[in-house]
Amino acid sequence: MTVKFLLLYISVLLFFSCASQGIASGGPADKEGPILISVQPPNETLEIVPNQKITLSFNELLDPVSIPAAITLAENYKVKVRGRRIIIIPDKTWPENQMLNIKLSRKIRDYQKNIMVKPIQLTYSTGAPIP
Repeated sequence: MTVKFLLLYISVLLFFSCASQGIASGGPADKEGPILISVQPPNETLEIVPNQKITLSFNELLDPVSIPAAITLAENYKVKVRGRRIIIIPDKTWPENQMLNIKLSRKIRDYQKNIMVKPIQLTYSTGAPIP
């Protein structure tokens, strides 16, 4: 019985001495809002196709609840949020020979409730020129 007790005692000591004791630091606190890093197709693209998806990629995960109210666009559209990306899709098709003016307010935020530093405005044309 003493051999079993000794083995149990050694096992318990090894188990508790291996793990780090205390709270994990996790790094510095996130105090900055999301930053737009890329847009596809690029801003001011001409002759986009009628069913063109517009994808905005950010540097961190977005709070999907903040997105719908932060986008202003005169046309009918749908919004999908996929982690760090916002995808804007026409409800059916974008209107022919028209300008699309997409405004994103600063209200877009990350999961730590940090909002963007500045609003974003994107312009596209379904025709050749941008007036």
